[in-house]
Amino acid sequence: LASYNARIEMLTNLLPRYIELRDQRWQMYRLKAPTAADHARALSEYNAYLDADADVRRYTTELNDLRTNQQITALDIELYQKQLQYWQQRVTYLQERYASTKLVAPFDGLVVSIDRRVGEWVESYEPIGTFADPKQLNIEANVPEADIASVSLGQAVRVVLDGFPDKTFWGKVKEVASQASIYQGKNVYRVLIGFDKPAEVPATLRMGADVAFVRGSKDNVLLVPTKAIQQDGLTSYVMVLREGKWERVPVRLGANGTNYTEIVSGLSEDEQILVP
Repeated sequence: LASYNARIEMLTNLLPRYIELRDQRWQMYRLKAPTAADHARALSEYNAYLDADADVRRYTTELNDLRTNQQITALDIELYQKQLQYWQQRVTYLQERYASTKLVAPFDGLVVSIDRRVGEWVESYEPIGTFADPKQLNIEANVPEADIASVSLGQAVRVVLDGFPDKTFWGKVKEVASQASIYQGKNVYRVLIGFDKPAEVPATLRMGADVAFVRGSKDNVLLVPTKAIQQDGLTSYVMVLREGKWERVPVRLGANGTNYTEIVSGLSEDEQILVP
């Protein structure tokens, strides 16, 4: 359009001068050839008039063509601008649709599993995989229905991970399911356990663990391996090495756990006992 405008402006300014020159040539011819007999003498002036008239016609035609092409180009530009606007809106719409198809995790972490393949049909709200944050490790325990009454929120829990049997970790109960579910044919309640010191726990996902719910605790107690305690009717005893001989020593038991049992009386610290 700018090039059209420049050419049209130049021709618009020049055309009046060419028309004036043509008219001057015509008048000069008429002055020299008032009659047919004088035509031969004024022939050069007439030819000059014809050349000037041809210039006027040529530039007039060019000017009209330029104006027509300018209008057509302006319409093309308007059409292209509307097409551009349409495609910009189309791109924005497709970008919004594409953004809505992305699954964006609320935190950094690891994809633990993918349960669906490309091309499979997925219903709304159907899980397609598992995503985990290694910095927020928890333990899920299935507690039998008969024992769930002994589990409460905030209760202390001792944890031994299968991959780290020599380390003991401590945690607390964070959640207790309100309804039972079926696990291995039995009614169980899902209990979620959080670690007291998560920074010390190895970032291991989906590892088994031994979990012990602490029902009570005591300080400064004497513990012996539970399998060292034997029974004789209602009497509990342990075998103690005294003066080079094994003696059967009755003991009174306190709190007991899976591996260790409290001795309330009958033994002293540092005595050597027999553990079968």
